[in-house]
Parts: sequence; C-alpha cells; structure tokens
Amino acid sequence: NDAAGAKAVFERALTDNPRDARAALDLGIADEMLEDLEGAEIAYRKALEIDPNFAEAQNNLGVLLRDRGALEEAVELLERAAKANASSPAAHQNLALALEDRNQLDRAGQEYARALELAPDDAMTRANYGLLLLRQDKKKEAARELSQALGQAKERAALLAIGNGLRRAGDAQGAVRAMEQAVAAGPPTPALLSELALAQRAAGQDAKAFASLDRALEVDPKYAL
Repeated sequence: NDAAGAKAVFERALTDNPRDARAALDLGIADEMLEDLEGAEIAYRKALEIDPNFAEAQNNLGVLLRDRGALEEAVELLERAAKANASSPAAHQNLALALEDRNQLDRAGQEYARALELAPDDAMTRANYGLLLLRQDKKKEAARELSQALGQAKERAALLAIGNGLRRAGDAQGAVRAMEQAVAAGPPTPALLSELALAQRAAGQDAKAFASLDRALEVDPKYAL
C-alpha cells in the first residue's frame, strides 16, 4: 500500500526499459492510487503505445475515461478489452456500465448477462443488471434479479443498490431487508438511514420510518433529505 514508493520503482523501471508495457500499466495503477488521474491516463496510454493489444491497459484506461465522461473512447477500449479477455466477468461488466452510460441499454444488458454467466454469484453485477432492467421498465424481471442478488450480497454498496432497486420495483419488504442489512454492515450514515426510511414507508412501516429519519438526524442534524 505504498503507492508513492511503487510509483518511484515503476518510473525507474521505465527509465531502464522504456518499452516495458507492464511497468507503464503498473505506474498508472500507482498514479490512480495517488489520485493523479492525469498521470494515470498518460501511463495507460504509454502502455498501449508500446502494446496496442494490452487488454489490461485497455480496460483500465476505458474505466478511467468512463469516469471522466469520455464515453465514446471508453466504449471502444472496453469492447477491445472484453473481446481480448472474453472469460473475464469484470471486462464484460465494465463494458456494460459504459454502454449503459451511453444509453445503449440492450447491448448493456447482453454484457451484464455474459458477466453473470461467468460469475453468477457476483451480487454487484446482478444488482446493476436489475437496475438496468428497471430503466427498461421491466419491473418483474428486475425484481427477480435484485431478489437473487440480495441472497448473494455482503458489501454495503451492493445492498444499497439492491434496496433502492427493490423499492422502485415494488418489492418494499425486500427493500427493507436489503437496507436493514446495509445499515447493519457498519456505522450508519444519514443517506443509508434515509434510504431505509423510504423502504419502510413503502412497506407501510411508518413508525419505523420516522425512527430511521430521527437516527439520520442524530448522525447529522443538517442532513437535508
């Protein structure tokens, strides 16, 4: 976890061998850890200049560009990465997220489905797929995917996505279960408690919803939601 030390080593490696694509990739990863996104982009592009077919560099640069909103190039890179690394669930999920950002929802759904074929127990991928189905107004299918994800999820981010999605899909009781697990996964935040309150309200649990909102305001009296 010494990103600065790693960066120095990879810079020396590239000085010794400027054509070392792996060192350029790892330098980009170190830069991302240091929150130097401009440096990371330069390093990833350097890796691809050395080896245009380097799938890991295509993936990392594609994800970085997606986060920056450069969706056209991100999709192009992530398509190449997913093709080169067809057995990687992460490659297909990253492509699905970028396609969804571009409103190419049918293609995004195909990539989520492919990722789930490869990693059927990945709760976050299944949750994202369920949320995509909601965008397509397929509430029944979305509720099925999100309910399955709830049985797999352990991390708070996935539970939050699942709870939000189940509430919007009409499964208020499932949403309450997901949000209760998310709140129990660590110190509660006002945002989590507010989402729990929304789920409780949808389930007709008004007293519990008020109690959750009171807890949120105890954590942060200025929280607005």
